[in-house]
Amino acid sequence: MPPSIEPTLLKCDPVKILTHPGLISIVFVFFFLDLFDTVGTVVGVGEQGGFYKNGKIPRIKRVFLSDAMGTISGAIPGTSTVTSYIESAAGIQLVLFHIPF
Repeated sequence: MPPSIEPTLLKCDPVKILTHPGLISIVFVFFFLDLFDTVGTVVGVGEQGGFYKNGKIPRIKRVFLSDAMGTISGAIPGTSTVTSYIESAAGIQLVLFHIPF
């Protein structure tokens, strides 16, 4: 059986985190880590997949919203965050060049 998530499920206290002076900087760092990770993935995958229209990616807000929802939904049960990574470009390359698995 896999280990239970009960010890960490919904144990996060956002009020305590945001009022503790030492933890605010950690939250700030993790926010920018996730933001720049997502921006790098969107730029790389958008270029690889040909999603750019007039130098912009259409519906970019949806991309960031889905990444934010994945990050939050991974954090609520106390697991590692769920986010997009540049490995997505490998999947696009397989589709574009019809490389068999």
